[in-house]
Amino acid sequence: GLAFYRRIAQQAGKFLAPDGQIILEMGYDQWPAIQNLLEQNGFLADKMDDYQGIARVALAKRKDA
Repeated sequence: GLAFYRRIAQQAGKFLAPDGQIILEMGYDQWPAIQNLLEQNGFLADKMDDYQGIARVALAKRKDA
């Protein structure tokens, strides 16, 4: 279930403007793995929770931005 997130995390830096962001919808309980993928690939990662307090959206920007 993480193959697309892995690919995005590895390649997005080539296509983003210096101040660009990645915004990803994610499934239940995927936040820790997606956060790790993003941070390993040079991004600062944050999340937004839904009304039940479940992480549903991952937000990432370059560490060097």
